Amino acid sequence: MLIIYSFKYSVQILKPITYLFILLFIVNNVTLNAELLPFYQNSYALVIGINSYPEPSLDNLTNAVSDAQAMAEFLSNQGFDMITLLNEQATRLSILSQMQNNLANKVKENDRVIFFFAGHGYTEELSGTEYGYIVPYDANKSSASYLSMEELQTQSKKMGRAKHHLFIMDCCFGGLLATRDIAAQTDIPNYIEKVTSRYARQILTAGGKKERVVDGSKNHSLFTRSVLEALAQSNADQNFDGYITFSELYSYVLTRANNAIQTPGSGFIPGHGQGEFVFKSPAGSAQILQSSQPENNKKFRSKTIKPAKKILPTLKKTNNKPGDTFKEKHSGIEFIWIPGGCFSMGCGKWSEPCSKFEKPEQKVCVDGFWMGKTEVTQGQWKSIMKDNPAANDSDDNYPVEMVSWIEVNDFIDQLNQKKTKGTYRLPTEAEWEYACRSRGKKEKYAGDNQPNKVAWYSDNSKQQSHPVAQKQPNSIQLYDMSGNVREWCQDIFSTNAYMHMKHMQMNPVYQGNASGRVIRGGGWCLKDFYSRCTARHGMKPTDISSFVGFRLVKEE
Repeated sequence: MLIIYSFKYSVQILKPITYLFILLFIVNNVTLNAELLPFYQNSYALVIGINSYPEPSLDNLTNAVSDAQAMAEFLSNQGFDMITLLNEQATRLSILSQMQNNLANKVKENDRVIFFFAGHGYTEELSGTEYGYIVPYDANKSSASYLSMEELQTQSKKMGRAKHHLFIMDCCFGGLLATRDIAAQTDIPNYIEKVTSRYARQILTAGGKKERVVDGSKNHSLFTRSVLEALAQSNADQNFDGYITFSELYSYVLTRANNAIQTPGSGFIPGHGQGEFVFKSPAGSAQILQSSQPENNKKFRSKTIKPAKKILPTLKKTNNKPGDTFKEKHSGIEFIWIPGGCFSMGCGKWSEPCSKFEKPEQKVCVDGFWMGKTEVTQGQWKSIMKDNPAANDSDDNYPVEMVSWIEVNDFIDQLNQKKTKGTYRLPTEAEWEYACRSRGKKEKYAGDNQPNKVAWYSDNSKQQSHPVAQKQPNSIQLYDMSGNVREWCQDIFSTNAYMHMKHMQMNPVYQGNASGRVIRGGGWCLKDFYSRCTARHGMKPTDISSFVGFRLVKEE
């Protein structure tokens, strides 16, 4: 604006050659902005970080301000017009004033707005209904001094001319007044063009009610660190098209910031029109889409220009070596390091016969991880939980079973609270299959094509579970992957999950609109068909069974 103003009112005193330089400068900047923001006209962000609260009942935080500053830096590099409020600047009045009196007056159709908050959250139940709040700097003990989700929703309505709104909350609270988001069908033609032309009102939160934010280390919370990895490092661009959609962002963050202490959540609020908030991937793309100027501020056209050099998945670097081991001191669980890699997940001809929901086969990549060498045993469970729910309690070396997905996460919660080295969680379905197949090899069973050598199943189990590590391991020294008890995974189970996951190439995890959770591997009472590495099924997270247990993954 300033450059154009100077040109307009100083034209009489400029020499012709100067006109040329200014015109070229303006044209170059317009071209650059169009390239950076092909689907939006203007971008605005309100970023808030609060470490210290005057109210004595509110604990001070360590990383909220640095989280906000890092997000502000990334968004500024993405072309956002920034408003940053830190600590004492982030009062209740100033937050509302910036949203209502500043942003609401600026935004226009085809603009986008981000609201990022790092600080305390709160959930309150009134008359049987839960209400969620964020806690401003000047809050006192009364929730009336907080900012409710209803107020934020009202501010979203006041900024309603903006096409896309995104709320990113690095705090834990319920009462979102939002409907849980469903998996995006990104395999439809011209997906980016379609979702950026529709309205979007989306929310990403660090966790839900009664959960605790992991404040993290290295200047960032666990949640914001994963958001920055997803966006600033382009890790969430799972199909390498040069854009990061909200669905891709959530998929990545859920995998990285999900544990028994907090579970990131996503949703949308009224005004959502099945659109998706979209970022430009800093790493570029193999397929670059460039939008023309909107026709009548409503319709967009896109065209494919000459592709850039194909970008391969970038796996996280580590000093760990294949076969390195680690023993968790409180439970005695032994882990082995599995280097990351890419493989064709799902059933192919080499694994037939298969169920239809094991298809289509798809290329995915996972970062390296530590995985339990065996299923968690009854002795290991007892060392943390002080009880034994197992139906077959013959010996501490038998796998624990009769544990629901929810109870397993209680176990993980207790383990993580012991301040052990790393963070423990369930494996994703992709990690589990990659490990079962000895880092993605075409193995029908875990390490051998003869199930009797590697698995306990109905033909050899005598209809009971057995002590772990009695059968031969696969080639990366994991035991009982193909059968003893089935194993819980992180992902939500759906018979058509693979259809929806086709776009999720890097560290995929399915979080669609279904109630079940994935179980993998065979069981002592099941036929060898269920012992195949690609076999998958699901159970409700509250269900228990004498042939379902789990093993753990450890993050650095």
